[in-house]
Amino acid sequence: MPATRRSMRHRWTAALTLLACAVVLLITAAVLGRADAQRVALQRTGTQAPGTVMATDLVPTGRTGFTDGSVQVQFDATGQGQPTPELIWIYVGGAVSGYKTGQAVTVVYDPANPASAQVLGVTTQQGMPFAIPLFVGVLLLVMAAATIRHAARIARVLRAEPWESVTSEVTALTAKGAIPRVVADLQTSKGHRRVSAVGLSRIDESFTPLALVAGVDAKLTVLANSDGSRVVGSRGPRQRSKAKPTAKVAPGSNPSPGGGGKAD
Repeated sequence: MPATRRSMRHRWTAALTLLACAVVLLITAAVLGRADAQRVALQRTGTQAPGTVMATDLVPTGRTGFTDGSVQVQFDATGQGQPTPELIWIYVGGAVSGYKTGQAVTVVYDPANPASAQVLGVTTQQGMPFAIPLFVGVLLLVMAAATIRHAARIARVLRAEPWESVTSEVTALTAKGAIPRVVADLQTSKGHRRVSAVGLSRIDESFTPLALVAGVDAKLTVLANSDGSRVVGSRGPRQRSKAKPTAKVAPGSNPSPGGGGKAD
């Protein structure tokens, strides 16, 4: 059905978008991590030269009085044969308040690129630590993998099973000590089935009074609106303590915790 194909395209687009964002963040983390490693390596293997602080650039951050900034250092680079005076800004972070104009410092630099220099013993990173995009990238990668797997399972059911039109009643259930959930009671050709959405999908009043269902006896049952749109992967709720229906889901209401938009 065209509506089903559109719904699945939206699902795959969301999954691939998550995957693309994860890849970009992981590449960013790799670039930042490499830069960190190069700064540490420069402290060990770079050429040392005496230098003089010519100026400081202090930037107050927040209301705590903490300062951040850079120092302008002049030193002679000898990597190209004859000593060449270099005047560059070097980021030193919070240590900037400890430097004064005219102060003598030791500079460590790359002879092949004297502009790549640091104050000896200071490897403060300017910008975002690589751990942040690494953590977010791994998190998005896990989410993308779960979303892709879920979409693939739905696609397999839809290829193998035909749609069946059934009567459906959506109900909000609560159980003592459990998170409230929304279920759909389906009257199928194989009897009554009670299902709840899997993953980030959501069942609401739009699945009442008629819905389409595929794979009634499969591990994953696929549910859709009567026109084949808003495809949702679902399964029978896990058995906990006895749950009592509290209210039927009213159109436009949001019974699930934290809200959330409509799922395809």
